[in-house]
Amino acid sequence: MEIKDLIQDAGIRKVLFVDDDLRDRPALTDVDQASPPAHLVSDILRDTTDDDNEALVAVAAAHGGKTGNENELFDSLHIPEVLAEAPESIRVPYETAREKIIAAGASVRKVIEWVKDWTGSEPVVRTAPSDTVEAPGDIFDLLVIDYYLVGESPDETAPYIKKLLKLHEVEEKPLLVVLMTSNGGGVIANMQTIKKEIAVSSARFRILEKPSPAPGGGVVVIKERWAQALTQLASQRRLIIPMENFVKAWKVSLEDAARAMELRLLDLDGSAFAVLEATAKDDSMEIEEYLSDLLSRRVMAEAEERGAVLESVKALQRVMDQERDKIMPILTRGVELRDAQLGIRSLMSDVIWHRPAWWKVLGEIPAVPEREKVEPTAVAEVAEVIEGAAGKLADSDVGLSPRAGGTEVAKRLKEVMAGAREEQFDEYADHLQRAATSERLQWLKRHVRFGTVLQERRANGRYILNITQACDVQQVPLDQVKDAAYLFIRGDMAAVDVGIHGEKMVESQFFHSDRDVDSFHAFHWNLRQPFTPTISELLGGLEDYLIVGQLRYESAYRVLAKFASQATRVAEIHMPKFFRWPVHIFQVSRTKQWVLLNRGVELSSSAWHMTQKPDKGWQIQFSVEEASSAVELIPDLGVPSRADGTDEPMSEENRGRLMNALSTGITLKGVLAISGNLATAVRVVAPSGQNEAELIELLEKKISANQKSIGHVAFVLASAHK
Repeated sequence: MEIKDLIQDAGIRKVLFVDDDLRDRPALTDVDQASPPAHLVSDILRDTTDDDNEALVAVAAAHGGKTGNENELFDSLHIPEVLAEAPESIRVPYETAREKIIAAGASVRKVIEWVKDWTGSEPVVRTAPSDTVEAPGDIFDLLVIDYYLVGESPDETAPYIKKLLKLHEVEEKPLLVVLMTSNGGGVIANMQTIKKEIAVSSARFRILEKPSPAPGGGVVVIKERWAQALTQLASQRRLIIPMENFVKAWKVSLEDAARAMELRLLDLDGSAFAVLEATAKDDSMEIEEYLSDLLSRRVMAEAEERGAVLESVKALQRVMDQERDKIMPILTRGVELRDAQLGIRSLMSDVIWHRPAWWKVLGEIPAVPEREKVEPTAVAEVAEVIEGAAGKLADSDVGLSPRAGGTEVAKRLKEVMAGAREEQFDEYADHLQRAATSERLQWLKRHVRFGTVLQERRANGRYILNITQACDVQQVPLDQVKDAAYLFIRGDMAAVDVGIHGEKMVESQFFHSDRDVDSFHAFHWNLRQPFTPTISELLGGLEDYLIVGQLRYESAYRVLAKFASQATRVAEIHMPKFFRWPVHIFQVSRTKQWVLLNRGVELSSSAWHMTQKPDKGWQIQFSVEEASSAVELIPDLGVPSRADGTDEPMSEENRGRLMNALSTGITLKGVLAISGNLATAVRVVAPSGQNEAELIELLEKKISANQKSIGHVAFVLASAHK
């Protein structure tokens, strides 16, 4: 459905815009900012002895303006005749401030035009939040509100939004909210605060950027973002209430479960906790690990007993089934200031990985005791031995050939080097013996736990995953550290969308070190590369490793089970996986050959593999910016070239159609026509380093240039996955 049809179907007709940039005249503070610091307009209006003040009073009185006080005198400037005859020291700052206000509101007025066109209704415009809200005057379908609502402060924004949301709680159709800003960076920095203050579903609440007032400020891209955001809000409006009911049911369920758990814990005395501690030690666990696992499972069990959650899920499922034709299982990128892929990746990360606070090392590794002072090593004596042997030969009266003398030196050197190697082995053994202290062993057992990931402390150091069961090391005493060993699996870390497959590779996805940055990685564990150092060897090399993370028990056990037997199948939550595919744009030239358009311009698309029918295939989507960059490269070969030999750009209508198709997403099952006969999307399996000629050869196997009209475009998506 087109955006107008979706908006009409969702019943979005009455829209409210609230932004102080929509004022048609400035406030006194705005005028003061445009005044010379030494001669503020507010000072002139207060000073009744000022000549300009007296002149303004006379002009205002002549045109029916009030002059009783400073505010009335300033209000008289809103009368055009008064402003035109006002003294220059007052008129110029006023006009400057007014022009600035009008310019600031231009971007919002552009959005108002778009929304008016899409909804078919004239929006209601307010320049400030009202003190009270009440039905029916404040009942709307969509609220579009500026983040910095009053001046440069967001303090009144969230309270006003919450008042309107509260008013609409009894309405059949939920209020949709768009928070807009011209300072995207500032809003992103406060994103978590905003989300906490306005705790509603993203299906009804979006944060969008205003179009830039500067010429060429990316208006086409911004308009496409607004169009897609409102499309999403409209298509998901019927899901909002069931989704928020589901979240509320879970919240209440968990709160009730926590209260029930609190009562159970208060029943325990010190002896009971001592029993739990002893049980944890018997299970080779620390007390915090044991209690965390125990309590989280108990809370979940309590939550499962409450039927409200199940009923809310069923209600949500019913609505999703009804709206299936409007909601695709794909996350639109580049529309909102912070897209939903970060949210779902963060959620999946918590399923697989412990938070840093769980595994982070506090304090230094206990030091290895210093060795006792020893005599110089045999290696240090080698030079002295050679020098002594050479001197002896030189002073000897016995006639020896040079060969005989050389043989004697070499023999002695060989003996000394053998002793040096033996001494080096002895030195390493001495280091291991000194490193095997009870403090270091306790530190190792405490921090290198089942699922711990360590990295070598060197450039490009590799990673190892501990899959040693706790019971295999926790009970090992200090005098047996040479006889017991750890089991590690070596692996590498790569971007989360890099695919490395094989029956000997196990993947641990969605690892990230900064929760506020959308930068995720995956570990690929090579089952052909186990690493089994003894506890003694590990104690000797603790300083050579850095702990970087810890898998949750089920995730680590999956690697262990896979290592133990390829036939083992361990159930786990299925993880959605997004790929980034390089995109190469080819066009059929006037000589009927494929020509690469984005040579030197790197483009990519988001890809997600759908396995369920009828949508089985690759879901492909460009961000709005990438789609815009792509279509700008395409010339229109269907019309004659310009006089200077250059080609005309693609028409605005075709650019819009193509950009919309690329940014809203397509389902690709090999070869797919886009926007009628305008373009074709083609997926090829090719390594990232494939050259242009090889790509054309792969493209020709899918689509022949001779079979397409001049100017036809092919978007070639290079996938590393078969």
